Amino acid sequence: MKTALKPIKPKTNIIMRKCTLSLVMLAVSATGAIAATPTVHNFESAKEDAIHRLESYVNVSPFGHKALAKGAADIATTFVGNAETVNAQYASAMAAANLELGENIYRVRVTLANVGVNKDNTGLPKLLSTTSERNDLCAVTLSDSIYNLSVWRFNIAPEGQYTIGANSGQYIGRRDPLRSDLGDIEELVAVNDVTYSINFTIAYNQDKAGFTFMAEDKYLIQNPDGSLAFSDELSDFALWTMSRAYDEKFDLPQFSTDENPVYYMLKNQRQGYLTAENGSRLTCKGTDDYSYWYLVDDGARKGTFHLKNKKDNLVVIGNTSNGNMNASATSTSPAHFFCFMLAGNEPNGWSMTYRYHNLAVLDHTNPNTVMYDPTWKRVQSGAPTFNMNNLDLFTWTFQSAEDAEMEEFINKKTNVVNVLTAYKSYMPWCHKLIDDAVAVITKIEYEDYASAAEATEAVVTQGNNTINDMWTQMNKEARGSTVKISNMRRRGHANASELGWYLSAVETADGATVVNTVSAPGYDGFWTLEPVEGAGNEVFFRIRNQHGVYIGEVVNNKDLTTTTDVESAGTYLLYPYGNYIRIIKSDYQGASLNVNTSGGNLTGYAYTDDGSIWTFETVAVIPHEEGMPELSTDTERQLYVIRNAADNDDVLLFDQDRVGVTHGKLSADAYCYFVKAADGSDGVQIVSYNYKTRVAYSGNYFWCHKSGWDTDPSFNLYIVPNGIEDKEGFVISHTYPVVDNSCLSNISNIPSYAAGIGMGSAGDWASTSWIFDPCEEVNHEQIFDLNRNALVAEVESYINAVPWAQKELNELKEKLVNFAMTDFAPDTPDAVNQLKAFYADAMLEIESVLEIEPDGAWVSIANVRRRGNAGTGAYLTETDGFLNTADEVTSAGSWQLVYVSNGRYHLRNADGKYICSLSDKVAVTSEKSEAGMYTLDLLNGYVSLVDRADAAARSLNVDAGAGYACVYAAGDAGSRWVMALSDIVSLSDINVGETSASSSAYYNLQGIRIAPEDLTPGVYMHRTGSQTVKVIVK
Repeated sequence: MKTALKPIKPKTNIIMRKCTLSLVMLAVSATGAIAATPTVHNFESAKEDAIHRLESYVNVSPFGHKALAKGAADIATTFVGNAETVNAQYASAMAAANLELGENIYRVRVTLANVGVNKDNTGLPKLLSTTSERNDLCAVTLSDSIYNLSVWRFNIAPEGQYTIGANSGQYIGRRDPLRSDLGDIEELVAVNDVTYSINFTIAYNQDKAGFTFMAEDKYLIQNPDGSLAFSDELSDFALWTMSRAYDEKFDLPQFSTDENPVYYMLKNQRQGYLTAENGSRLTCKGTDDYSYWYLVDDGARKGTFHLKNKKDNLVVIGNTSNGNMNASATSTSPAHFFCFMLAGNEPNGWSMTYRYHNLAVLDHTNPNTVMYDPTWKRVQSGAPTFNMNNLDLFTWTFQSAEDAEMEEFINKKTNVVNVLTAYKSYMPWCHKLIDDAVAVITKIEYEDYASAAEATEAVVTQGNNTINDMWTQMNKEARGSTVKISNMRRRGHANASELGWYLSAVETADGATVVNTVSAPGYDGFWTLEPVEGAGNEVFFRIRNQHGVYIGEVVNNKDLTTTTDVESAGTYLLYPYGNYIRIIKSDYQGASLNVNTSGGNLTGYAYTDDGSIWTFETVAVIPHEEGMPELSTDTERQLYVIRNAADNDDVLLFDQDRVGVTHGKLSADAYCYFVKAADGSDGVQIVSYNYKTRVAYSGNYFWCHKSGWDTDPSFNLYIVPNGIEDKEGFVISHTYPVVDNSCLSNISNIPSYAAGIGMGSAGDWASTSWIFDPCEEVNHEQIFDLNRNALVAEVESYINAVPWAQKELNELKEKLVNFAMTDFAPDTPDAVNQLKAFYADAMLEIESVLEIEPDGAWVSIANVRRRGNAGTGAYLTETDGFLNTADEVTSAGSWQLVYVSNGRYHLRNADGKYICSLSDKVAVTSEKSEAGMYTLDLLNGYVSLVDRADAAARSLNVDAGAGYACVYAAGDAGSRWVMALSDIVSLSDINVGETSASSSAYYNLQGIRIAPEDLTPGVYMHRTGSQTVKVIVK
């Protein structure tokens, strides 16, 4: 059904307001009443009906979802009331949804789907679309694709109404009534001229979920063929749904007024934020006072707006002759802007045109598309079709001023930190100054300032101050350094492998000159920044290589020469500029060391040029001293063993690929040789003779690797004197110069793994100083003897640590003493491995004896760590209900081993107290049921009292001080104990006939209880009550 309507003429005076769409108190039309609330009067039914209606509206538009969901939840959780209660809640929810709709409908581009047309559609929805992007008076149709022709906008019109326009530029309207020759002037078509567009009232429908678009009390309907018409009847064909066409982040800004501006920032995808430079020419950069904009509807019913600035009452104007854009406080002809999406660029942001009469050309050919011109660094107009590979120049996003300020703060903070941190990679100086500044900047938060803009300014100020401080400090620290100097432009050039980048002095037919080389340059290119002496020269230096050749004076546009005459040498300083380091002449007149990209020699040129950017790497130039290892070659190798300066029996041990360096007794794994560092410096690389692996530093440890040594700097190590007077030895550092904790140490990083290595400082003589013992060849006999003797010493320690298995231990000792290497294998490591296997089997047999033999014995138990070299004391004793150590053996420290099962014992003292289970503070108890069970474990020459379920990690332990006993690793020194049969507490004589069977008990010296009637003359332990003494029975 098509109903004739006259075109609605636009009104010229439009007052900015929030849309007054009728969602709650909808007006009653001539064609039918629309209620604002559910009509059901039963309370529960009213609730169900209201919730259903609110939920249904969520599916018909992108607006008001939060309000609708809250309303439905409020109604659902209302349990007392009536239908009127529900109606009030429903009306409140719709009012809130109405408010959001009114604030946003003109800001969001949508697709429109007709309910009637799509009623039986099971595929993609059929969307309202125009038939052409360019033609005026084109028809409307149906489409199942989202693109410019099927994306619509609502443009503010007078009296709370809207024109409905396609993203391609046309509006829903009629033909010019004076051009009946073009067709039926009453037919609804898509028109380019807004004069003939129609103003619509938009309303939610009460009875069915959807919107209606009304003009002069008639409904806009869509026919099944896609054409539009007006109808008096409210049918499904008069209902519409709308969905977002683009991501919510691309919602357009809110229009505001001069009296109540809402500020935004416009960000160009390529360059930065739109600003009026010096209050005039538009450009893009970081934010400033001219970066705050607000949008004012221009009243044209097109969605077009004026762009105004927060500062100086500026408004943007456009120069139609050259396309340049400016801001003016006096113009009466401000530019009219309109936002549109370039096809294919939808994920990135909006494009804008500023000549609104060209709205029918909203595509890549639009010549008035606002762009940032990177050549002229200004904003102007242009056609994207000529810059299809640079659409980011034409792409803009709108951010609320607060969000944009926050983003700018975060980006600036990140950028400043990155710039300062990058300087650390360019030079070895000022690292602490930079780290301290970064720590300060990192703590700057926008919440601590009145605005994010002030916080941003604080970040920038701190960064600039740091650069200024660094300029002086870097020159002071650099003086006296020896470095490799490389050119950053050359290093990153496509022909870098041919051009080279390291600065080096070489001999030519004309004498010495300075060029770039590809590989590490050696002494020709190891440059010492030699201080210039005298007042006023505190930051100046000359540049001299290790052959005494200086770089001469720099003059712009002339090649540098070299000299051996210090008086003819140039004087220089380092200058941070453009986030990089330049080497400039000390007169500050702009001459700088520079190289071009065509392979030319070192020359003088402007410090601002990229060829004047240099980086610096510390290089080790270490004078050779007696005791340092000699370097080997592929054909001539000098073997070494690296021995700890404080312990002749402790040497470094190397291993297979990807295995860590360890230390311990001499073995075939200890032999190594040294080759020159790959960086050409006086550093070295350590090569394992046995495995051909090389030592590399990584992750606070030194590892053995077979590959990577030729390019990875972590293989380069530096051997220097320890610097301790009257203490021999050298340190092995992974850095040069040596710094704290850069030196290889024999103190393990892992306390439970004593054979591991760790990191220390040069002053830690006992752990980080090493002696390099030269060797003619691997001494297999010596290696075997050292390992055998170590086992003999361990067995001797066991003999003194436990009073049982003495026969077996002495037999094992005798065998070890008499073993020769050839009893096992021709050489090491096979002979040592077989020796250790034999020893392990023998110890298993001995430990099996300890599972039974100690049963019933009375012993004292002394801690090795606390006793030290004293020979007595540190006896395990019950104190105040817990275990500790004491200087003398008392009844509280005289322990009987009471067998339980499977090699486990209770330990009970002469006071009848049992040791409880292992814990952070080991207690004692009088209850046998609460007693812990312990296994005697032989380890490192001593006995440990362990939890058999986890023997390595759970052992009875004491610290080096006076703390109570606790649970700790068995390998720790505090877990080492010595047991001895109990000494005499007191001694008295009794006769056999004087013994009594009352409350006393007798034990032989093996701890076995003897009945009084079975006593024979001899020495026994006699326990009466809490006292135990030795007695002689006659």
